[in-house]
Amino acid sequence: MNNYFKEPLYKQLENIITNKIAKKEYLPGQRLPGTRQIAKKYAINRLTVNRAIDELVNDGILIKKPSSGTFVRKESENNQLSFSLDFANNGISSILREHGISVENKVIGQKVFKSNSYLDTKLELDESELIFGLHRLRSIRNVPFALEYNYLPLKFFPDIKLSDFRYVGLYDYINSKGIKIHNTYKRVQLIKTPANQAKLLKIKKDTLIYMIQYSSIDELDNLVEYTESYLRPDEVHLQFEVDFE
Repeated sequence: MNNYFKEPLYKQLENIITNKIAKKEYLPGQRLPGTRQIAKKYAINRLTVNRAIDELVNDGILIKKPSSGTFVRKESENNQLSFSLDFANNGISSILREHGISVENKVIGQKVFKSNSYLDTKLELDESELIFGLHRLRSIRNVPFALEYNYLPLKFFPDIKLSDFRYVGLYDYINSKGIKIHNTYKRVQLIKTPANQAKLLKIKKDTLIYMIQYSSIDELDNLVEYTESYLRPDEVHLQFEVDFE
């Protein structure tokens, strides 16, 4: 290994392992050599090896099995949810329902409040207007994969407090009011998980996760929703399409 391209050693090791997988030197389901053996082979320390392996586990390429070691993930073991970034127009629940997957929703908070300067801007509201806030933890088979903070102008949804969002999908509710989402603007970034979100998502603090912000606009060009969604990359795989026209 060398540092000719100034790439961290753990990244170089990640590339070596993924290349071996691509060349079928490591087959699906095959156990990798132990960290001590890898460290000795490439003249690096075991902490570097562990970091590279942890990154590949987070990327869904490797899988750790307690008391057994680290293995190349088999296709049958890849249980990540896979979404195109257009999923927000339909809602996670609707998409998963189409695939026979049931989402468990835990409402961790909801209330009506006057907007603040941040949400005023996001929803184009006057400071006197009311907002309905909904915070939910989304899970499948008791494994949390997303934490969502939804904010909607109360003027468009005056009876929203009557809905039980443990069982009702937010987009199903919006559609039931005759409001059709015409477009959704999205911003995606990787962030280190804050302590509160990490505890709810059952991951370590500062773990890298997806944070998606999206604003939904109806056919009359009203901003009807602003959401911040935190998704575990070990449970959710996002797909991106880039148009260069």
